[in-house]
Amino acid sequence: MELRLEFNSDDLDYLSNLCHNCGACYHNCQYAKPHEFELNVPGAMAELREESYAQYAWPSFMGSAFKNNGLWVTSALLVLVTAFMVLGAYFTGDSFFQVHDNAFYGVISHNVMVGIFGTVALFVAIAMVMSIVNFWKVMRLPAPWKLDWGLVAKGVKDGLTLKYLDGGNGQGCSYPSEKPSMARRYFHQMTFWGSCFASLQPQRQQ
Repeated sequence: MELRLEFNSDDLDYLSNLCHNCGACYHNCQYAKPHEFELNVPGAMAELREESYAQYAWPSFMGSAFKNNGLWVTSALLVLVTAFMVLGAYFTGDSFFQVHDNAFYGVISHNVMVGIFGTVALFVAIAMVMSIVNFWKVMRLPAPWKLDWGLVAKGVKDGLTLKYLDGGNGQGCSYPSEKPSMARRYFHQMTFWGSCFASLQPQRQQ
């Protein structure tokens, strides 16, 4: 980025999705506040990133949801919870509001729950793959079988270790203050790996 003077819209989309929002470039930029230019590269990247999410979303009509995501999420939750209550009461009758020995599964079976959330998970997976395909085409990236898989492996490693949350200088992110710290990287790692390990724990039999 520092070696180029011109960037087209595709370049900016690509760069914005590589940005880790570590804040280092903001605090090291001579044109940031209090300079009259008030340049804020992380802020600009965040805006571009959000626009790219909408641009490459699949199905395409869902891209507009990013502009008013709070309204969409709230509305969807209200509709889904209401539908769940109405359908649950309809199919189970009066027993829907009674106390059950099997707790939640006394109302809705485990298989039904797996079917519902499995369908949602499948849709999410397909949507993510299709969004990546859309992004891949616009970026004119090489076909998967033409990739340098050594570089792919390095990229996966960097992603799993959150390498670039070190601020680019090994000192960490300058966020939320100007003083760099590795705290953000460590907490992100604990959240990710903690979730992975928690999901692998065997379920207790009731």
